[in-house]
Amino acid sequence: MMVPDDNSPTVPNTPALPPNMPGGPIPPPAPPRPGSPGIDDRGRAPIWQVSRPQGQAGMGGISLGSFGVGFAIALAVLTIMVVGLILLLNVHNNKGSGLGEVPTTPPTAMPTQNAQIPTATPLPPLTSKAATDLSNLFYSYINSRDYQDAYNLLGSNLQAGQSAAAFAAQWQNVQSLSVDPTSLTAAAGDNGTQIVKLNYSQLNSDGSSTVVQATLQVGYDQNNLRILALNALPLGTPTPVTQPTATPGAQPTATPAPQPTSTPQPTGTPTSGTPAPSPTPGS
Repeated sequence: MMVPDDNSPTVPNTPALPPNMPGGPIPPPAPPRPGSPGIDDRGRAPIWQVSRPQGQAGMGGISLGSFGVGFAIALAVLTIMVVGLILLLNVHNNKGSGLGEVPTTPPTAMPTQNAQIPTATPLPPLTSKAATDLSNLFYSYINSRDYQDAYNLLGSNLQAGQSAAAFAAQWQNVQSLSVDPTSLTAAAGDNGTQIVKLNYSQLNSDGSSTVVQATLQVGYDQNNLRILALNALPLGTPTPVTQPTATPGAQPTATPAPQPTSTPQPTGTPTSGTPAPSPTPGS
């Protein structure tokens, strides 16, 4: 007689098979024994281990342990994404419009000082000694025939009116030049200049000499001490140099030889060797 199988309700009159037989029901797993891996002394799994229920025929459904691990992984990934998004927004927009931005205090504008414009170093005031020294140096260059250095001491306005070659040509006939130190004077002029007056004598190549009074205006030109103006006035006409003349020596004079003179003889006394006078006819 066939009895219904509780395990197969859809197939009536199916003979029941003993456990562990092919096609028969699978017996439930044996209870864990104390001392087995993952089992404590009382035969129970630790509290941190989630039991995995078995489904029909040993094919269990969803595991609570695997579900907890997956949830933890998903939560970690979501946290990383949120943190990355917050960092990206903070970097992209520093004004605080992004998500998770840390408000920052705007920098306070500091008052700036007015920038100082560098100014040129003021030139030292021109003294009378500096002006007279420059004037002496100018004429000493001319006396040594160093015309280029003398020309370099002229201001730009004087150099514009005369070239260095023309300047040298006007001094070619001067053999020597000397400044009278007692004639040097200096007085303040316009715009910080000095007016120097001096006398110098020059010996010309033709042998004549001239005394000249010079007036020089000395001042700064392009930050250099220069002669800005120069006037020369001869004090007299050239004085010719007296040439030595030969003094004629004494000429010897011829002394005339003495002439013999006759001694008069007394009358009537014949002179020896002298013929007697002839008698005059008719005596």
